[in-house]
Amino acid sequence: MVKVVQLRRDRVQHTPPRFLHPPMHRLLGAFAVALRNGRFLPKSDGPLAEGTICGAISHVAQTFQDCGEQNLTKDEDSKLSCFLQRLFWGLQNSDWNVKQQKALPVCVLQELAKQDITNQDIALTQLAIGAFFFACR
Repeated sequence: MVKVVQLRRDRVQHTPPRFLHPPMHRLLGAFAVALRNGRFLPKSDGPLAEGTICGAISHVAQTFQDCGEQNLTKDEDSKLSCFLQRLFWGLQNSDWNVKQQKALPVCVLQELAKQDITNQDIALTQLAIGAFFFACR
């Protein structure tokens, strides 16, 4: 809606303020919050992490771009929307603390590989290295 305001005989065109968020950013924000709460999952153990939500929103935006539309997550200045930036920041701050897990260092696997004496040792070393690389992916 455009209003015309007259000031001292000058006609000034009044546009809506720029701080209002475009509807698509608000819609993506609502979708992100619904994802976070697990509304589209059959059973969730808790809220999804911020990285998962951000990735899902990126995939939605990419789908629109593939169909010839503009990137829904960007403002007019081609940067991530301020609204979505703050939403992702809030989700990241409310994520649970990351718990460090114990892992074998690579030097242990190297020592196992050096001590291949029997066929059982070789099989154990190969299994350990395979498990290590599987866990790293």
